[in-house]
Amino acid sequence: MPNQAKQCAARLRRTTFHFILTMNKIHSYSENLKELIQKFENTSVDLGTDVLKENLRKLLKGYACLTRKMESSYAFRARINSGNKLFKEVKDLWYPPKELIRKPGRLNREGQPIFYVSAFHDIATLEVQPKIGDCVTILRLKLKDAKRLPHVMELGVAETQSQYNLSRSFQILENTTMRNIFNDESEIRNNSLIRSFIAKLLMQIVKKGNKAHYRKTVALSEILMCSSEIDGVLYPSIAGDGSRKGGGMNGFKT
Repeated sequence: MPNQAKQCAARLRRTTFHFILTMNKIHSYSENLKELIQKFENTSVDLGTDVLKENLRKLLKGYACLTRKMESSYAFRARINSGNKLFKEVKDLWYPPKELIRKPGRLNREGQPIFYVSAFHDIATLEVQPKIGDCVTILRLKLKDAKRLPHVMELGVAETQSQYNLSRSFQILENTTMRNIFNDESEIRNNSLIRSFIAKLLMQIVKKGNKAHYRKTVALSEILMCSSEIDGVLYPSIAGDGSRKGGGMNGFKT
């Protein structure tokens, strides 16, 4: 997306351990927020990603959340082998060139490469949905520069950790002392409602033959990653049902 960083209306402020990302200034909604959310949920994906993004941007105005630096030692990608052929080159497990991306993914448009990785090899394997008897090659990646940690938006991981009683290493802004950026309880409730909505949107299950429904998640990801300081989005594994080791998946800009 050309000039994406220039068009971004997000402000990034550093705190002791995290950053706070705010979409424009925090404000009160003139319409009932639940009605706005329902209106977007009922919007047809046939309108296209750009129209959906503009509609969603209006709904997200004022949304604030914590971002974080990723500290995982490794990241993983997996690919099912075809027949007896073994993948021996890194390029065989890299993201495909744009001309081969003919359908949208959870975070990417048609023709747009996104680097999807997992924090765990078993989650990477689950994401490619192998059948019994399949041979799967796993690529393990390590940062070239350990001091340059990826800076990501997190969405849905904190809720997943709470749901499955996992180690709660992720916090929601409204549950921290940094909630003082909001003016009143109404703004806090609205922010929580928006987070619940977009977490549900991002983690929706989309059937293979219904890829057009990814247009809404693509619209969301482009808004979340519009800042030049954000490298990607961290979200729970959908194929891994979110319960395994936190199910961490990342989609990074390329």
